[in-house]
Amino acid sequence: MHLYTAGCAYLLEQSLKMANLSKRDYRALIYEKFLENKTAVVAHAELCEHFPDAPPSYPTVTKWFRRFTTGHLDLDDDARIGRPKSVTTAKNIDAVDAMIKTDPHVTVKEIAESVKISEGVVWTIIREHLRVRKLCQRWVPHLLTKDQMKTRVKLARKILEKLSEDSKYEVYTEDESWFSYYDPLTKQQN
Repeated sequence: MHLYTAGCAYLLEQSLKMANLSKRDYRALIYEKFLENKTAVVAHAELCEHFPDAPPSYPTVTKWFRRFTTGHLDLDDDARIGRPKSVTTAKNIDAVDAMIKTDPHVTVKEIAESVKISEGVVWTIIREHLRVRKLCQRWVPHLLTKDQMKTRVKLARKILEKLSEDSKYEVYTEDESWFSYYDPLTKQQN
């Protein structure tokens, strides 16, 4: 008995109890059917019988039969060439951050062209990783530092003390928003 066949028999027995197989497990079962000299049609029918909830598709079975016929006996997918799944790497995040810190007036298009990534990825890095936003044509931090928060609380308490001393005013509060304070240059000052 072939090693794969023995393993597949055990795998089939266990999987019928658990009914959740990985792609590699299905491929091992397809390989077992291949070694038994069955056709792709018969192998697919048997797999559908054993796994009625989630059998591999017929095109998948025929694809793997073709691979086994040509001598490719590896059950894993071939390595893929081309662009990686994600270009949101630490190197790209650092490059975008450096560009924004160097020139707060830089545009997303300029960043994308310089770093050689798409504008969508630049937006993802800016929003989700760097947590900055464009305000008056300048990139500013979206979150306050601890010192900025402490200053904000001190100023708010001073204002409340002043207002509570003078009974003419009523104080209404709303949901708070945190904004960094800075003095932006106008277009004429640039």
